[in-house]
Amino acid sequence: GQGNNYGQRIRGYVTAPASGQYTFWIAADDVAELYLSSSEDPAKKTRIALSSSWTNPREWTKNASQQSAKITLEAGKRYYIEALMLQGGGGDNLAVGWQLPDGSMERPIAGNRLSELGSTAPVATATTTTTTTSTPVGKITRDFWSNVHGTTVSVIPVNTKPASTSELNSFEAPTGQGNNYGQRIRGYVTAPASGQYTFWIAADDVAELYLSSSEDPAKKTRIALSSSWTNPREWTKNASQQSAKITLEAGKRYYIEALMLQGGGGDNLAVGWQLPDGSMERPIAGNRLSPIESLTASSSSALTAETTDTNISFEKVSAYPNPFNDVVTLDLGKEEIKLQEVVILDQAGTVVYKEENLKVENNKLVMNLAASGLRAGLYFLKYTDNAGKSATIKLIKE
Repeated sequence: GQGNNYGQRIRGYVTAPASGQYTFWIAADDVAELYLSSSEDPAKKTRIALSSSWTNPREWTKNASQQSAKITLEAGKRYYIEALMLQGGGGDNLAVGWQLPDGSMERPIAGNRLSELGSTAPVATATTTTTTTSTPVGKITRDFWSNVHGTTVSVIPVNTKPASTSELNSFEAPTGQGNNYGQRIRGYVTAPASGQYTFWIAADDVAELYLSSSEDPAKKTRIALSSSWTNPREWTKNASQQSAKITLEAGKRYYIEALMLQGGGGDNLAVGWQLPDGSMERPIAGNRLSPIESLTASSSSALTAETTDTNISFEKVSAYPNPFNDVVTLDLGKEEIKLQEVVILDQAGTVVYKEENLKVENNKLVMNLAASGLRAGLYFLKYTDNAGKSATIKLIKE
């Protein structure tokens, strides 16, 4: 819905997650072309696909020319990519997708594969250093609670296990999710440049936006409020939807959280910002975001010595509430796990609490941490089964 008679170019770098053959697609209305370079150099780009007539959004197979030939890419290497699109009249859309060497589809390509034009590629290193900078993952966490009734976000039962948890590719929730529910979108936003930022929130029915001065959720403050319903991405209906100017540092991650309550009728939730250079991202793009479950580089490396050889992924195991105050429940889901040890580690990887009572009831282990002396901040719950295999869950102490 950007209007008529315009052109647009989307360009930057795409990083191959694995070595092998990739296939690309482009979909657009009206017409578009897709280019890929053999390196980061735009001068080496060649056209690999073409949408010569309009398609519906994400209609990848209307014309054979929309699909590229198989292209061999190297794991970890960045490639310049560019899409050009021309809009005449009527509907408009543009999207690019790919198929990975393992056969999985990403249509469109996820934000965690993409980098801005002119950005510096991350450098791999074998040494561990503590730094305030971070690389966004490309997603943010969404928690959903059903059967929630009220008029303010305070009724959302954030200290109970959500009905579902998922990840979003941008700071915008799906619409048409029904009535009488609450949701929380939270994670980290990374500032691409130092300077002053302005945030907005739009929602139906009501929503609040919180930002921390660091990665610590305990330091969050409310910066904007949508006190009555708005249309999707209607950023300026009420003055309270816009934050004051907030100074952020380049490369630093900040905890961010949006709470939204839905009564009846339409539903939507989105968060946007204005960057120091004046450019708008409304909603905030996935390449700025990281989910709440992801570890910081320094924290994950601190745990490596303990978990590298024994780490295993247990599906559908969770800990709640998260953030927590005094009590944490380790929910093993439907997994048949016999626990050998459950500990909590700080950000340096030091054990700061060990659960002595490993009695599991209904596949849940309830831990009372009221007397643990843990301060507000970031921790890691590490659980180990009888085979010596372990996994770690990120925890936030309020």
